[in-house]
Amino acid sequence: MDSGCVPDQIPIDSRNYEWLRAVAARIVSYHVCSMHSASSCAIPEFVCNLAAMLARSAVLKSYTDILAKNPKLLELLRLEESVKHAPLEVFRKTIADPLSQLKSSDEGCLLILIDGIDEAEFHRGEDGSSIGSFIRQISSLLPSWVRFILTCDEESTILMEEVPQRRIRIDDFILDERVVRDNRMLLEYRIGMIDESTINSQDLLLSFADRVLANAGGNMLYIRMLLKLIETGRVSMATAERQTPTHLSHLYTLFMDATFTSPGAWHRVCPVLNVLLASLRPLSREVLIELLNATPQDKTTHSELNEALAILSPLLTFTSDGGISFHHCYFRDWLVKNPSNGKYQADARNGHILHALHLSKLAPLESEDIFELAHHLLKAHPYKYMNGEYVPELTSSKEGQLVWLRKSSSDISHGLCNHRNFHFPNTKVRTCFFEKRPF
Repeated sequence: MDSGCVPDQIPIDSRNYEWLRAVAARIVSYHVCSMHSASSCAIPEFVCNLAAMLARSAVLKSYTDILAKNPKLLELLRLEESVKHAPLEVFRKTIADPLSQLKSSDEGCLLILIDGIDEAEFHRGEDGSSIGSFIRQISSLLPSWVRFILTCDEESTILMEEVPQRRIRIDDFILDERVVRDNRMLLEYRIGMIDESTINSQDLLLSFADRVLANAGGNMLYIRMLLKLIETGRVSMATAERQTPTHLSHLYTLFMDATFTSPGAWHRVCPVLNVLLASLRPLSREVLIELLNATPQDKTTHSELNEALAILSPLLTFTSDGGISFHHCYFRDWLVKNPSNGKYQADARNGHILHALHLSKLAPLESEDIFELAHHLLKAHPYKYMNGEYVPELTSSKEGQLVWLRKSSSDISHGLCNHRNFHFPNTKVRTCFFEKRPF
């Protein structure tokens, strides 16, 4: 969003942000979809989160009162209860109908922000259900004074084609001078904080800034990533000036080449990336070390893990509650799909088998954990790809997956009785439970 500030013309003053405060005052709920957190991309969690934030909004006191007077609605908004019902029914009863009983106090509208609906598509159901498709269903149920603001990448705008909308590109570097201005303000501010002894001359610095802006093309992630590598000393200013990355993929390669100067250095951190690739949620250091040591032959110490995380820190996000995940979904795609990064390929299947081994140690598993175990086994496909390398008695035959599931559960049918399986069925996982099962 444009601040309205123009460098060297209008000082950055709090008065310039009054319009932004006015907009912020109308935000009553928000939700962030992250590819690295399956629960943030799940529709039941989405509905419960929206309702919880609406109930806490200072401008929707009447909505809070409606919920408080109806214990059945409050019960329906408990996640454990919500997953037992169709999400459209839960949304209508707990959000749409109560809001429809209210009247807007002015001619303005209230805003619900949803970030990253394109990332939620990574976890869409086999029937195509996702947060994006759900928003298409619910948009007509809300009062006209409630509006959504959605963010997604350009390729995913097709998700909302059926919904009346106005599109704004925040990376339109060619046609929108505000994007150029915001990018330059960030770049010049951060460059000004770099040690001057690393800068050859101001002329070279200006030339470098122009090249970075041109190569970024409005991509703020590219600018922030490059500056972070320079600021932390991972890439020298001289190297960045001499080999200014032409795009984000090139930037990742530059970081890898500068960081991993030998195959051994890469192999020491690769297991961490494998586990993060396969994970359905951000992982704490404690869980990470347990996953890395899930096999008898692998023993990673806490100091080795901390060293690997320190090396990878520019590529990771560390949340306030201790969770660790990739800093952006683009890096995940680069690891998995980029054919030009042959030296730095990670193995998601290895990560999935480590998750499966770790879950097995927690047996007997609850229904959701059984379902997750089946997911990791299907993704790893140990019989086809691992040739009995891990747990030979369970990975050397086609029936090994079913045996594995039975050994990890007191009753394998509990996996099928998982309430999510009723409304968001996964045929492949379900088939795994029935494969060669005697009747």
